[in-house]
Amino acid sequence: MFIKIFLFIIIYVSLIFINPEITFAQPKITAELKATPETYSGQCPTTIKFLGKITVTNISKPPL
Repeated sequence: MFIKIFLFIIIYVSLIFINPEITFAQPKITAELKATPETYSGQCPTTIKFLGKITVTNISKPPL
């Protein structure tokens, strides 16, 4: 019984020294940008509107 408790304590304490960063997924970052109008030919100056979106997924732990 003493050996089982001792081994449990050794394993439990050793978990403290394992780097937790290796178990978390890396974030996936995507960016989209759309211009309206997509193409233009004509006099300058003109107005072109841009709509953008940045998406971050798969973050299981904030960076340190």
